[in-house]
Amino acid sequence: MKWIYQCMEMSVTELY
Repeated sequence: MKWIYQCMEMSVTELY
């Protein structure tokens, strides 16, 4: 389930 966390982090980075 690590890829899910990475995907979320990527989305957060896109927002910022």
